[in-house]
Amino acid sequence: MGFLIILEGYLQKKIYIPEHQLYSKVRPYSEKYRKRIFSAIDEQIANSIVLDLFAGSGICSFESISRGAKRAQLVDSNKQAVLNLHTNKYKLRLENKIFISCKNIEVFILDEYYSNSKYDIIFLDPPYNLILTNFFWSLLLNITSDVFIIVYRSNVKLELRFTEQELSIQSISNVHILSFNKLKFSEKWDLNPRL
Repeated sequence: MGFLIILEGYLQKKIYIPEHQLYSKVRPYSEKYRKRIFSAIDEQIANSIVLDLFAGSGICSFESISRGAKRAQLVDSNKQAVLNLHTNKYKLRLENKIFISCKNIEVFILDEYYSNSKYDIIFLDPPYNLILTNFFWSLLLNITSDVFIIVYRSNVKLELRFTEQELSIQSISNVHILSFNKLKFSEKWDLNPRL
């Protein structure tokens, strides 16, 4: 038997996470962490377009939709996690709001770059100790709106070179809420990915 997570917001429903996922690579945020994260980003959620990379249980995307996000794109390369995401999407009747891809994360971002997609909120929960390359961050910044938020869960130390006007960071243990404003970038950032 897996466990159920109750969503906040208008859905007030439970999602199912199989037990074997709990003890493998999927690390759903606890209710306590979700409340703290969503209280920090609550004003930006309404009508936002959400991207959930390394989605796992997808809990943050489901919660975002429950709190008023327009739509969410969930991406994970683990086929079992993607199957469970589809199960929960249909159980919650969110076929028109939740979109799921089973793909390598960098390949997905590159595809989105070429299709000119833009996201307002990005949940980024890579496996522990995975170091995201400059190429990855360059790709990611290219698929964001002008003002955007990245909720980044990692035990790897963040080293970002932005001014206080360009980026503000709020940390909750190993979860970092990065609020960017591209319109205030002090220099022209080279955001074009090099292949």
